[in-house]
Amino acid sequence: MERLRGVPVEAPTRTPARWQRLKEQIVDGILAWHRIDSHGLVGNVDSTQENRWPAWYSQRIEVIWSTLNKVSAPLLLHDDRILLFRTRQCLPRLFDDFNEGCVLVHGNLSLRSMLKDPRSDQLLAMLNPGTLLWAPREYDLYRLCEEGLSEALLFHYLSRAPVAEAFLCRRWLYAIWEAAARYIHTGQLDRDLFVRAKRELLPWLD
Repeated sequence: MERLRGVPVEAPTRTPARWQRLKEQIVDGILAWHRIDSHGLVGNVDSTQENRWPAWYSQRIEVIWSTLNKVSAPLLLHDDRILLFRTRQCLPRLFDDFNEGCVLVHGNLSLRSMLKDPRSDQLLAMLNPGTLLWAPREYDLYRLCEEGLSEALLFHYLSRAPVAEAFLCRRWLYAIWEAAARYIHTGQLDRDLFVRAKRELLPWLD
């Protein structure tokens, strides 16, 4: 395969005006994915079911939780397990206002999966999609949770295409359960993410 020439979007642009234009291009690209409606389907594109997203996601959490209880997970501290358990118990309340249809999501949104031209700072490509899912837009956007350029891109998207206010907490719910799933498969745990997610989630859980 031909190697695309460019650099990840996490590399700073030459001017603030160029960053503003690049954000517009990226959001246009993301919205192109998000305009593909699932027509009532949810889950993996190649294995879909007619269901609501909260029910499908609850099933996913139960699979991860059950697996964690069966395997050795020494990096997952007691407080981490308590946090996971509490979010699991609070799912109905965390999704109480949910009312959004599913669309095609990229599944791996990050500045590292977006390529730009190093000279013009123009967007070249969206790379490395994750598992293709029919899911709500917020399930794509939660990955843009790193402080700095990533969050700036997230807020620019939300200024053009808002989602429910409860996304402010659900983004961290998605993040810690994805980190738990990654830990099962790779043996690596993002400790900083758990620390930040706990700080952000506890007010909602209380």
